Amino acid sequence: MDIGIIPGSFNPIHVGHKKVASYLWSTHMMDEVIFVPSFAHPYGKKLLPFEYRYNMCLMTADELNAERNTKRFRVSDVERRIGGTCNLTCDTVERLFTETGSQHRFFMAIGQDVFIDLPRWEGFDKLAHYVSFVAITRRTDGISSTLVRNRLRDGHPISDLVIESVECCLMSHAAEFIDHWG
Repeated sequence: MDIGIIPGSFNPIHVGHKKVASYLWSTHMMDEVIFVPSFAHPYGKKLLPFEYRYNMCLMTADELNAERNTKRFRVSDVERRIGGTCNLTCDTVERLFTETGSQHRFFMAIGQDVFIDLPRWEGFDKLAHYVSFVAITRRTDGISSTLVRNRLRDGHPISDLVIESVECCLMSHAAEFIDHWG
């Protein structure tokens, strides 16, 4: 089985992430696509609590599954189960590999801008043992988690940036989230 992995902070998840999942599934014919929210940010950025980010990823996976009449999109809580302040991507992928079985092939989506720096990542050789990389061109449409946060903070619409269920979650907790992000 071919499994696509989309790691990220998803702070919050947005339609760009959804497009990457759809691209992996349709273009690369993945049997399964897994969102893997990080437990903590590798550079210490403030993230919403894991449960919120995990649940918004679940909402996105559910929508992808409903749109395609499948159950091939899912979310892993592996980083929460590993715990710690920050996990190396190689350790997270190794744990996924161990849990799902070595008979699967893993493909990790990574931004083309980050792809160039991969060999300098701590644990790169270990990571490359477990996954093949799928470089994703970052679109010029400007969609980012930062844009979602800024619009939410400024009281501007976010409906073009996130799916409806994620928008409802963000709007119902807007004051708490804005305060948390600072």
